[in-house]
Amino acid sequence: FAYSEPADLSRYNGPSSKVKLAFNQPIDIGSARSTIHFYKAKEAEFQGKDVSQDYRDLSKFSEMFRPEQWEEVTFSLNHMTREDVKAELDAEREKLKKLYPENTPLFEDESLLLDALDEEDLKKTILLKPTFALSFGSTYLVKIDNDLHGEQGTYSLEHEQTLLFKTVGDLKIESTRPVDKTAIKNAMEEGYGQRLGFAEIVFSHPVDLDSLQEKITISPTHIDPDTKLEVKPTLSLNYDQNALQIMYEFEPSTDYTIHLKGGFGDQYGQTYKDDFSFGFKTPQLRPVLTLMNRSDISILDSNKPRIYYLRSTNLDTAQLKFKKLTQAEFEHIYSYGYVNENINSLAGPFITRTKKVSSEFNKEVFTTLDLEKEMGQKLDGGIYYLEVSSPQFIDYYNKKPIIQRQVFVVSGSSLAVKKAKNEILIWATSLKDGTPVEGMKVSIKTRDGKVLETVSDKEGLATFTWSGPDSENFN
Repeated sequence: FAYSEPADLSRYNGPSSKVKLAFNQPIDIGSARSTIHFYKAKEAEFQGKDVSQDYRDLSKFSEMFRPEQWEEVTFSLNHMTREDVKAELDAEREKLKKLYPENTPLFEDESLLLDALDEEDLKKTILLKPTFALSFGSTYLVKIDNDLHGEQGTYSLEHEQTLLFKTVGDLKIESTRPVDKTAIKNAMEEGYGQRLGFAEIVFSHPVDLDSLQEKITISPTHIDPDTKLEVKPTLSLNYDQNALQIMYEFEPSTDYTIHLKGGFGDQYGQTYKDDFSFGFKTPQLRPVLTLMNRSDISILDSNKPRIYYLRSTNLDTAQLKFKKLTQAEFEHIYSYGYVNENINSLAGPFITRTKKVSSEFNKEVFTTLDLEKEMGQKLDGGIYYLEVSSPQFIDYYNKKPIIQRQVFVVSGSSLAVKKAKNEILIWATSLKDGTPVEGMKVSIKTRDGKVLETVSDKEGLATFTWSGPDSENFN
């Protein structure tokens, strides 16, 4: 015995469910008809107990099975056909379309899959089709005697096999997320991220997504500032299709009510008639501080104020650390075109300041950071280090302030660099008006530590040549 559908002890099955039993070799259909039995539990005999719990230890099944507790189910039994396989593929495709309407996974060519199946493959699987629809809220048992045998040979099953499954009962709402009548205190700790962007209703079993469309309303409503139209939630289901996921941009520190109008259904033909509502309060946005920059090294024009910008939410101070770097310090933290990890252990002394930032509750605001004013000194040409943090902006995992580091160059000139195998051409121009800079001392340092120097000409050009390996990859 290989596997079954439904799986053993599964509970998401409906009245039209068929039973599929797969084996490792073609099965003799006559043997199957005399050795496979289908039963429905007499619920009164079990006095409301969960039958699947009683029979979970299937090794003890024979000693526990009492025929008087079960009624036989009439059914037909046949080998699986290509038509059956095609129906399964079509059903799986429809399921995936509902799960991923925007990006349905691609199927292999169906005809190729069907053509690859030979009669021997199909005879390895037995389909049981009940004469009458299965009952809701019931427990079923398929029993396979151990004298079931294949089409060839003399071997039979080593042990009897059993399959226990349940059909769904009445559709119920089991839980919500957030929990009804709660106030979320920390969105990160409760798994929502920085901002609450979804809610969830969990049902007792799979529901029909199409029947839920237009059934959800959220109060208060959110109006799109551009279109002036009410923003509608986006609905989807989890993989088991028993949880309705409601995607919506909930505002912080706000009391919300989600209303689900009755009249939707499950995937088995049942309807949930009653209306349902649950409410919760969203948390305030957690404190965030961002130093606005575009790269690990930036250029500040010496002809303009030395300014950065801080973007923040729900905090009021920023801690600043600052210093001008020596050439040796810069070379220690900079290698192969990037600032390296040595920047994390850069030694002082530093100039430190506490900066009061703009603040508006639950709003993203910007604060101008004029470095010369903050540090109380003029920043002449050179290379500098800036560190920004806040005791209110804490790493969620290590519970320490998040540190943002920036290296910047104050200069009135720009250098454009072009490289060939054994030559480097540098063009020096003014950041103020783009004119060439004549007489600039320019140096380069090769990877083997050699320093080459020259001076830019009247067109702002400086050229370096040296002999290197005869290889197109050498730089």
